[in-house]
Amino acid sequence: RMMEDERVLQYILMDDDTPVGQIRLNMDADEAEVGYSVASQYRGQGFGRIMLRLVAKEVASRYPHIKRLVAKVKPDNIASNRLFESEGYDMEYLCYSLDTARGGIAD
Repeated sequence: RMMEDERVLQYILMDDDTPVGQIRLNMDADEAEVGYSVASQYRGQGFGRIMLRLVAKEVASRYPHIKRLVAKVKPDNIASNRLFESEGYDMEYLCYSLDTARGGIAD
């Protein structure tokens, strides 16, 4: 379904003939949520930064109606948090969730 959804774009970053990572955009009105991953053996080599920069240029040139790129990053993912901050992304809020199926609801 995702591949057929015109609001979802997915790109694969290649190093020569080797796929090293993927980045996805979920577009909604004037913003797009960014999600990316780098194959474990290629982490720490700058591929995440390359993908963020390439997708920002792609959005600016092909999707000018998109005015904001947003990303949800877990607090313990230090590398991704640093990467987004170094690329000019601002942290706007923290998000909390409660899994009601596992309990944890206060009396």
